[in-house]
Amino acid sequence: MGGTSQLVFECPSHSGGIGNFQAALATEENGEVNLRIVQVSFNAPQHVTRLLLEQFTSTAKFQVAFLGLTQNEEIYARLRSSIASKVESRFEGAVVPLTLS
Repeated sequence: MGGTSQLVFECPSHSGGIGNFQAALATEENGEVNLRIVQVSFNAPQHVTRLLLEQFTSTAKFQVAFLGLTQNEEIYARLRSSIASKVESRFEGAVVPLTLS
């Protein structure tokens, strides 16, 4: 499986040894957009400064949740304009453009 992944942001979602983070994978197949999200919260004995570079010890405790979403283009087409009008004013400050290569 190939592709490009990017760290969009690492915001302060942790303090000391507790925190949470989410990771998502989006794919498209046969006109459907699939989004898989993993949500992780943790409690670690060490102070975490850079979440993605941290080497957690075996005493760290993690809780994991998973969410899968599928967007069917045929169904979404009926809602597209209504959704666009509701989120249009928030789009500029809430969406980070990604570099696709």
